[in-house]
Amino acid sequence: MKERNQPLNVAISVGDIHGIGPEIILAAFQENQLFKWFTPVVFDPAGAIPQLKSSFPDLFLDSICELKPGEPIKPKKMNLMGLPAEGHPLSPGQRKPDGAKFAVDSLKMAVNAIISGLCDCLVTCPLDKTHLTESGMPFPGHTEYLGVEFKGKPQMIMVAGQLRVGLFTGHMALDQVAQSVNTADLVRSLLALNQTLKIDFQIGRPKIAVLSLNPHAGDHGKFGKQEAEVIQPALDECVDQHGLLVSGPFASDGFFGSGAFRKFDGVLSMYHDQGLTAFKALAGFEGVNYTGGLPVVRTSPDHGPAFDLAGKGTADPSSFREALFVSRDVFFNRQLHAELKENPLRISPKSHSAYER
Repeated sequence: MKERNQPLNVAISVGDIHGIGPEIILAAFQENQLFKWFTPVVFDPAGAIPQLKSSFPDLFLDSICELKPGEPIKPKKMNLMGLPAEGHPLSPGQRKPDGAKFAVDSLKMAVNAIISGLCDCLVTCPLDKTHLTESGMPFPGHTEYLGVEFKGKPQMIMVAGQLRVGLFTGHMALDQVAQSVNTADLVRSLLALNQTLKIDFQIGRPKIAVLSLNPHAGDHGKFGKQEAEVIQPALDECVDQHGLLVSGPFASDGFFGSGAFRKFDGVLSMYHDQGLTAFKALAGFEGVNYTGGLPVVRTSPDHGPAFDLAGKGTADPSSFREALFVSRDVFFNRQLHAELKENPLRISPKSHSAYER
């Protein structure tokens, strides 16, 4: 049991070494205040972090150490694990197979650190999906891989303050989405999102909006029948049989354009770009990719490896920093939920303490 004033041990994967992952890790932890809340354990099998020493000299002088296997994690330090004897050459801005390979190696190390209990939560830096299969990960992205590793049913949820957008279908080609939208799976997805909002985000009775699949929510069947024949029955079942507060289906353009999203605690989008386009336009650099439905806490910046920015020292670490804080919030929300479930009459005043950011 961790107290809220204690730092969390955060397992961090570096992502694609030729992208901005290593840079945003270092840029974020130049803010020394972060060490009060987080002890970063960075898995760097390519030795990418030490190669950036000239760009972050003050941080290297005071706050970075190499952690050998079996050594205890050092507080108020960036602990580097898995370093090779000699660093692998970096090619900033280039999409290369070795970038994906080291991203996968780093991710697997970080996952093992969570499984072993070495770390409390997982923050993953962006990887490029082009060479994933040949790098030894036959999954389309982090989310699907982590679902298998942790035996959960992951749900991608984008988070920025009070805006939370979950995805019904994730990394799926658009021509496969319509045939994947069915009532039973929609009900399961809404139940999962409702549970995540209640436990991980401490919302007592979440209000959830569901987006339509077709333009203008099908316009009474003129542009598709899924709204009436598939989505609405799922909403009715969630309300009548499970007591959820769900509404919709809403046409996504009007829903986001009118600001109606502000009335809801969560939004379920039918497909990837429907939800993420609006989310990223609204969230800016504050967005976080959170994975619901796992027994562990995992977050990530809501952007890719940004090869066009790599090596220039201009990458904004805001999303990575927010990913750290969301992971901390969820970790303690889950701990509080478990504590109250074990003893429902006990309310700990420590659970309501805030931390400075």
